[in-house]
Amino acid sequence: MINKLITSFRKNMPELVAFLNGSAPKFLYNVRRFKDIPVFCFHSAEYDLFDRQLKFLKRNSYNTLNATELLERLQDNNYRNAGNEIVLTFDDGMGSVWATGLPLLEKYDFQMILFVIPGLISEGMPGLSLKNSLSDEERQNVTGRDYSENPLCNWGEITALHNSGLVDIQSHGMHHMLVGTADKIVDFIHPDYDVYHYGNIHIPAFENEQMSKLLSRDFVLGHPVYKNAPRLKGLARYKDSTATRHACAKHVASNGGEQFFDNPNWREELLNIVQAAEQKPDYESSDEVLQALRHELVESKRIIEERIPGKTVEHFCFPWFQACEESASLAIDVGYKAIYMGATPGFKSVQGNTYPNIVTRLQEEYLLHLPGETNISFREVLKQKKRRKTQLMMKND
Repeated sequence: MINKLITSFRKNMPELVAFLNGSAPKFLYNVRRFKDIPVFCFHSAEYDLFDRQLKFLKRNSYNTLNATELLERLQDNNYRNAGNEIVLTFDDGMGSVWATGLPLLEKYDFQMILFVIPGLISEGMPGLSLKNSLSDEERQNVTGRDYSENPLCNWGEITALHNSGLVDIQSHGMHHMLVGTADKIVDFIHPDYDVYHYGNIHIPAFENEQMSKLLSRDFVLGHPVYKNAPRLKGLARYKDSTATRHACAKHVASNGGEQFFDNPNWREELLNIVQAAEQKPDYESSDEVLQALRHELVESKRIIEERIPGKTVEHFCFPWFQACEESASLAIDVGYKAIYMGATPGFKSVQGNTYPNIVTRLQEEYLLHLPGETNISFREVLKQKKRRKTQLMMKND
């Protein structure tokens, strides 16, 4: 639960701050004509909801832009949005984008930008989608793709999405990684630890000596979880003690495995092991941090362009909406023309600053608050956000 609250805070608090200080897109303040372009952030294409959202856009004559079209407008000082141009962005490359999202885009003739994570993409041919003739059981599996054994799109599906002409594939970094940033323990891996529903992305990456020092986020009961932050936040990674990590895991395994956590004092026992160990705090050097940031930015771009012949990747979306001055500058230096955030403090979507094309996004729940027939109130938006957050927490359990 603690981990879920931290994740929710990282993503939602900046959005609330932006609304309160007046920097959110103007339609949220009932300004019905605006020159800024509302950009919405999705993760899953849940059939009923996404169909409702696209139907609303079509009914009210909205047009969707791809990344190139958005960039052209950002760079045009004379551009004025009459109120009908918006952008749909999807983070992560969830399987539902292929299974239900593309068929709905085709139904309503809209387009999206999809930010994918090359380091987590598997090989494979396109799976079933709503475009296939499906039995009732197959349809249920297709609409639940994001919580299946294959929650992310594979390379075959990503290529097919690109070839549709409706999905603009761009970069979300190599691994969507958290790293420990201090020797303060905030949790241990336990049976109910929220790892997220793909890639164990809520486990901060640690060195795995069996993998030649490559970073891992394996689910190992008893492993300490240190205070952490997104990799692209630019903080030096705390190099925790491998011996201490193994000692905690061994203690759990020797005392019943999962049953060990039935003991109400299990946290105290593991903390005693950590405190008894002799370990000297060790952190990455500034050069190591820079190398890690560059890897996330450069390799993700290179691999996407390699896997999709003729594709040029010029747009980068920061995982967890978290960046720093160094990673934002580096993204521009290595060839990205625009970077996408949430409503992140310290980064402004204005022309002429250090980062000329920073795109501020809102969560998808705000889409139905756009001006138009059958739109919903801001109060209802907040209710939907609360309901959706509860539903997602239940699904991730």
